Amino acid sequence: LCRKQGMKSYFFAACLLLLLPATLAVHTFKAFRMAQYDKGSTQLGSRRATVNFLASGPQVSDLSRKVALLRMQDIHNGTLEEVLDGKRAGGLLIITPSSLKDIDRHVLNAWRQFEQVLLSREVAVPVYFAQESQDLRYVYDQVLKFTSEGKTLGAASSEGYQIVVSGSEASRIPTVPTANIEGLVEGTASVNADGEGLPIIAIVAHYDTFAVAPALSSGTDSNGSGVVALLELARLFSRLYSSSRTQGKYNLVLLLTGGGRLNYAGSRHWLNNADPRLTDRIEMALCLDSIGMGGPLNVHTSKPPKEAEVQRLLEALRKGTQQVTGDEDPRVNLVHKKVNVSSPEVAWEHENFSRKRVFAATLSRFSSPTGALARGSIFDSRELLDLPALMQNIHIIAEAIAKHIYGLHGQNVTIFEGSLAPSAEFVSSWLQTLSSIPRISPLLSKDSETVSALTSVMKEAVGEGSVKVHDVRLDTDVVFYDKLVAEVKAFRVKPITFHMLLLLLSVLYLVGLFVALKGPSEMYHSVVDSFSPRGEKKRQ
Repeated sequence: LCRKQGMKSYFFAACLLLLLPATLAVHTFKAFRMAQYDKGSTQLGSRRATVNFLASGPQVSDLSRKVALLRMQDIHNGTLEEVLDGKRAGGLLIITPSSLKDIDRHVLNAWRQFEQVLLSREVAVPVYFAQESQDLRYVYDQVLKFTSEGKTLGAASSEGYQIVVSGSEASRIPTVPTANIEGLVEGTASVNADGEGLPIIAIVAHYDTFAVAPALSSGTDSNGSGVVALLELARLFSRLYSSSRTQGKYNLVLLLTGGGRLNYAGSRHWLNNADPRLTDRIEMALCLDSIGMGGPLNVHTSKPPKEAEVQRLLEALRKGTQQVTGDEDPRVNLVHKKVNVSSPEVAWEHENFSRKRVFAATLSRFSSPTGALARGSIFDSRELLDLPALMQNIHIIAEAIAKHIYGLHGQNVTIFEGSLAPSAEFVSSWLQTLSSIPRISPLLSKDSETVSALTSVMKEAVGEGSVKVHDVRLDTDVVFYDKLVAEVKAFRVKPITFHMLLLLLSVLYLVGLFVALKGPSEMYHSVVDSFSPRGEKKRQ
């Protein structure tokens, strides 16, 4: 009996030796999952969250049951389709640069196109994005090395990394009410001489974001720039109106809307639920969308170009541009597009106002519309935003609105200078704040950190009693899924053939050790006792 137990202990030790070298090292890093969402009955984005496959470079011919590691710099036209469809990758980890400052603008535009390729299709496997770090770069270099060696050397001699994201699969994010934040800067009196309310200029910007990896969608330009511009305009006009000598005969409504990426649901909800006595007095609505880069302002409107309202707005913007930039031939482009009333989709936020017969326009650096979900990008970061260009655009818009309020069309008068000049410190501070918070609609309830912060700064600008926060029930057929951020573990492992060889060598070593210590005869009896019940009974 003692011989049998002793022999079994040796075999148990051999099995332990098999398990010990299975994992040589582990690297852990934060990764951001590709968006998973449904639009109506259409499933889009990455449909899986968990993964447990060996990592591989993209150059191998068959990537099934492997996670392909790709640097953003190595993605070209057709790369994603080849990896996902042609080579049938079991997962994809895309490594993005730690800094975008030195990336060429044309390269960034191409990367944004690759984002749209992913967003516009269903991907059956997990797709993650991770920002490059020293640790991740080491893993990537080792994977490429092992992948290359695996082609020419025996499998038993090559190593690899097992990419693991554990946990459960993603679940639907329950639809929660988001919020509209409405601020008011009042004119000379709440009513005019005829007893009717003062006319209103509405300034509008949506604050939510979206991108191929929602947890990376800081949306600094689109539309953090519009939000910060609105907050600065609220602050400037509140100060301007604080003196009875400069208080205008217009009320200003400052409206931060939720659900912008969901067909501008926030502004539509506000228009449908606001007091008609208020909406009937809106003389002009200006929607600010992505104005944080250089280049001319584009004025998108549904009104025909020859209409008087359009011409006055253009003249005010061009004169403001001329005063702020000193350019004698200011570039302000008019883009006219009729509203397609037969379609529920709108191209720009101002079209919701146009459908209510309110003169409205969107000011943007973009000359043509894109889908609201498609406009965001994980590369829309603070370090790429052009702060001087944004400050200039804020100043131009402020001067244009002032010219309309005070009837200064065509006059060479600058209002916002000296103590009333736009504050780069305020704008930069709030850009930094917004850039640090992903702002996707399902996570932006009335009590969320983002809405609370925006409400507070609006109250500081126009006064606590002049701010209202409205719940917005999102009327949308888009459903988002969770599991937006994951902890990825990369285990350095040996292939199974290596472990089988190691087990064989370990068993041979232990057998040799047993024979050396006990002798061949004892070895023979131990084997017989271990595997023959009869032998055991006989010796007992």
